[in-house]
Amino acid sequence: MSWLKRIYTEIPSPSDSGERIDTSTVPETGVEVYAAQLKGNSDRSRMKTVAEEREQEAFAQASETLVVDGAKIQMGAHVGEFRLHANLPTVQGKHSGTILAKHSDNFIFYDGFSVIDIIGDWRDYGTCKLQDREVLLLKSSLAVQGKMPGNSPLEAGVIRFLDSGQVTIPPYIGHGEAAPLPANEPLDFDVAVEHGKADFVPLGIPDFKGNREQDKIRFNLRISGKGIDGWSLTIKNKGVILQELSSSSIAVFTSADVAQANGLLFLSKAKEEPQQQERLWAAGEYSILWDGFDADHIYNSKILTQGNGLTAYFTAWGNGKKMEVSTGEFRYSYKQVKWVDVIINRKTAKIDLFLRLNLFDAGAVGLERPYVEPNHPEVGGSKAGYPWEKIPRKKLLTLYPPIKTRTRSFDDLLLLALKGVNYHWGRNEQHSVGKNVKIGNISYGVYMQATHTGNDAMEPLGVHYTTNEKWRRSSNPGAITEDPLTAEFNSRMKNVLCYNVGYIHYSFGWAYQNGYDEDLKFMELAAHEVGHEILKFYAGALYSYGHKGSSTIWSQEVKPETPNYPISGEIDTMCYYQNYIPPWEHKRSVAAENDVLGLIWLTKLKSN
Repeated sequence: MSWLKRIYTEIPSPSDSGERIDTSTVPETGVEVYAAQLKGNSDRSRMKTVAEEREQEAFAQASETLVVDGAKIQMGAHVGEFRLHANLPTVQGKHSGTILAKHSDNFIFYDGFSVIDIIGDWRDYGTCKLQDREVLLLKSSLAVQGKMPGNSPLEAGVIRFLDSGQVTIPPYIGHGEAAPLPANEPLDFDVAVEHGKADFVPLGIPDFKGNREQDKIRFNLRISGKGIDGWSLTIKNKGVILQELSSSSIAVFTSADVAQANGLLFLSKAKEEPQQQERLWAAGEYSILWDGFDADHIYNSKILTQGNGLTAYFTAWGNGKKMEVSTGEFRYSYKQVKWVDVIINRKTAKIDLFLRLNLFDAGAVGLERPYVEPNHPEVGGSKAGYPWEKIPRKKLLTLYPPIKTRTRSFDDLLLLALKGVNYHWGRNEQHSVGKNVKIGNISYGVYMQATHTGNDAMEPLGVHYTTNEKWRRSSNPGAITEDPLTAEFNSRMKNVLCYNVGYIHYSFGWAYQNGYDEDLKFMELAAHEVGHEILKFYAGALYSYGHKGSSTIWSQEVKPETPNYPISGEIDTMCYYQNYIPPWEHKRSVAAENDVLGLIWLTKLKSN
């Protein structure tokens, strides 16, 4: 072996040994050759090291945006989670996604939407591999077809990731706060947020004519500059957090008509868009949509209409900087009426209605007070006596003597009236036949809680006790509105609930009404008369006073075409029928589903 070859093979590289080579010991004729060999070997080593570093850096950057089990996904208006079931390597303890994850059970949507067919392969996946398969990144997408349960039409669209599913997300993909930059680094974006002043109806319940109502509270967002990496919106009431929305969990919609949940509605790009858009949330205008429900899935109209109002705090971050703005305090008030509140629990599918009534004692007739009957034929003048003495003896029943003292106090009748409104305007498992209302695809149990108060209540409604006298008719024209029909009715009728018990003189003559049956009739009657005010503000005076088309307006007589009450199922508490409804059938009397939905619609809010 030549001395030069021996030196090349036996002497370690400086990069390996860290020792300096004394070239003076090498024969002069071989120094230049050795130095050239040594320099080339060192360069190759450095090139190899740089390449490895770059590869590691690329993999590290890719791994930061790797999609893992539990990542949020969206397809059109449907939002859900990415699920992995294979034994794959993990990131932060979660399985990492690869291009093999393209089965229907990899995509779980919260609203029941199911993937039926995969169209093609994943797009925009990473170059790194796990188990010899390319990894999925935040920007990856997959075309699919699917449908909602039932006879829903087939939908085609693209599944995209809303977040990577990782616990700590690097700032450049738009979730979480960025690492701080030097203090002298300028802020290259700006944001402004304001409360969108518009009417709002919980769950978007339509009006009487079927017109769709706004079911989201909007916050108008304007982003300028180079855009932002991510954002969060916190809505508070008296310092208490009601709801938090963020770019990591929110769905993005292109039309408010398909926004089925909290989300962000893209409106328009900035007129002067930056030449290089570096971030996910570009400069432009957006609307953040909030359905009014808190973090526990409860909507409470009292919170939005009472107290100190609400404030929304918006935080945006980008380029390592953070900016915070707020809407300032905003309030709502009821637009239609002020005498009903609503609480909706979406988890338990329960709706509680709080109706405020103002009942007063309108007195009693036919009791122990003497009466004077003028021009009595037997005496040729006035005759004094007691009311029950007017009852023909042949109409008196042995077991049922005339009532001479009240059998029901005002407080008793007050409780009966409230109980009747609660039962007949409630649609839940406690009712005989009216079990729920359906809003969208969800059946809600509706529970009425009527109370007696003078604050923010319906027009005062008297409660009258009658016995040993002519039958007295109940009526409730209610408040006078812009409709002239309401003023005319108020000039002809009183707001009064009449309890007729004992011997009563009807149009066909004297008859005895027992207390148990009258209690049942009175409870249903209270629900009916209170219902007139509800229908009037929901659908109009004509609809209310005409008993939904079953009676004439002025004479209040049953129309010839009006049918008998149904022999089974629900009996509409707001309709007249051809035949008499016996007391025991009133348990089937219930406010119709549309009328109960109308009462919920009356909690419509307007922005102050």
